[in-house]
Amino acid sequence: MANSKPTKKKAPSSPDETEQQALTKKRATEKPAAEKSQPKQNTAKQTAKTKAEAAPKKRRPRKKRVSHAKGKPAKTAKTKVPSKEKLKKTKGKVKEPHREKVVVFDKTTIRFYLIAVAAVVVLLTLAASILSPSAFRKVFRNTPVDRNGLVMRVGDYKVMADEFKMQVLPGKYKYETIYGASYWSAHPTDDVAYVEEMSRQLIQKYAYFAWAKELGIALTDADRRQIDANIEAYIYSEYGGSYDSFLRMLDANYCTADLFTRLAYNNELIQRVRNAFLASPAAKVTDEDVKTHAIEKGVLCIKEIYFAVDEDMSETDVAAQQALAESVLARIQNGEDFDTLMRQYTNTAVESGESGYAFEPGSYITEVEEATKALEVGGISDVIASSMGFHIVIRLEPDYKNFSLYNDYVEEVKEARIAAKLVALSEQINIEFGAGYQYIKVADIKWNHKYPQTGTSTPLPEITEETHDHDHAEDAQTTETDSEAGTVDE
Repeated sequence: MANSKPTKKKAPSSPDETEQQALTKKRATEKPAAEKSQPKQNTAKQTAKTKAEAAPKKRRPRKKRVSHAKGKPAKTAKTKVPSKEKLKKTKGKVKEPHREKVVVFDKTTIRFYLIAVAAVVVLLTLAASILSPSAFRKVFRNTPVDRNGLVMRVGDYKVMADEFKMQVLPGKYKYETIYGASYWSAHPTDDVAYVEEMSRQLIQKYAYFAWAKELGIALTDADRRQIDANIEAYIYSEYGGSYDSFLRMLDANYCTADLFTRLAYNNELIQRVRNAFLASPAAKVTDEDVKTHAIEKGVLCIKEIYFAVDEDMSETDVAAQQALAESVLARIQNGEDFDTLMRQYTNTAVESGESGYAFEPGSYITEVEEATKALEVGGISDVIASSMGFHIVIRLEPDYKNFSLYNDYVEEVKEARIAAKLVALSEQINIEFGAGYQYIKVADIKWNHKYPQTGTSTPLPEITEETHDHDHAEDAQTTETDSEAGTVDE
C-alpha cells in the first residue's frame, strides 16, 4: 500500500522518565491526607455547604406581622448566619475533644472571697439581732421603741419613747425601792400588767385630743408662743434665769426640754377642753346625783361618844375609861339622850355635829367602821375598843345635802363624767402601736441622768397659757425700768 502513511512510533522513554510519570499519576489519583482523616459525615456536610454556597440564595418574602396592641408590624428575630469567610476557615479542620477548664485561684482572690463571706455573715447576724426581742428592748432602753421612736399612736397624737419613759419610770423605781431592783425580772406578769396600765392611762389622756376636735378647740401659733414665753418666765422666776438649773430639774424628773415644751402644749389643750365641758350644762350636778354617788361609794354616817386612851396612861386609867364608857352606854340604853351625853363626855377631834360624821369605807378606825356596818340606821353599838380608846356610836342616814363630803362629791361626779367620756372616745378612736411595743419590758427601761442626783427633786410644774403671765409682765416691766435707768448689764 503505497499511499498509506507510516505511523510514528514514540521513542522508548528512559527509566528515570518513566518513574517520574508514574509518581505524578499516583499523586493525582491519591486523596490528600487531610481528606482521608476527615470523617465521612463532615465531608458530606462540607459538600452540602459548598453546594449551598455555589447555589444562588433565594430569599423568602417575609410576611408582616401586625401587633394587636399598637397596630404596627411586629419585629421579627434575626437569625445569625455564619459568613463565607468563617465557613472557609473552619472547612477541613478537625474539632478537638472538649476539655474541662480547671480554675486556679491565687491568694488575692481567695482573700477577697473570704472577706466577702465574713461580711455577709456579719450582716445576717446584725439583721437577726435587730429583729430579735432583746434587740428591741436594747433599742428602747437607749431611745426609741422603733426607728422613729414611736410607741403608740392615739388618734392623731403620737406618743414617743421619751414620753412613755417618763410615764413608766417613777412607778418602776418606786417598786424597785420597796421590793428590790430584781422585782420586775422576778415578776414578769406584773411587768406586762404595768406596761398595759401605763399605756391605758396615756390612751385615756390623749383621748382629750379627739374631744378637742369635736368641740373645735385647737392651739394657734400665738398660743404656743405665749406658752414658750411662760416657760421662760418660769425659768426666770424659779431659777433666776439659769437654764442649766432648769435642765437639772427636768433630768431629775426623767424629762427633757423638748418633752417639757410638748407637754406644756398638751396640758393647755386639755385644760381648754375641760373648761369647755365644765361650763356646759352637761357638767351640772344635782343633790340626787351626789346622793347616788355617795351610796355607790358606801358612805357611812355616825355620831360618836369617844373615850380617849393615851399610850402614857396606866392600866388603871385605861380600865377607868372603859368603866366610864360602860356606864354611859347603860344610861343611853335607859333612855337618856345620846346627843347630850356625846357633848358631855366626848373628848375628840372628830366633829360629828348634829348631822353626824360621814366617812368612806377604809378612811376611819377599822373597829368603828366594822361595828357601824353591822348596825341598822338608828342602831346604837356596844362599847367598841380600839387602839385609840373606847367608842359608842349610833348609825345615821347621811344628810346628802349638808354632809361634809358634799363639795368633794360634786367634783367627783364631774370627774366621773369626764372619765366616762374619755373611755368612750378611746374605744372609738384608732390606736396603733409601734413595731417593738410587744417587746417592751419595764426591767429594760432606764434613764441615764446627765446631772448628779441629790436624792430630792422638784416635781414638774404644769405650764399653761396663763401660768406666770402676770409675773412675766411684772418682770418685763421691771427690766424695762432698769434698762431706762442704765442698771441692766448688757
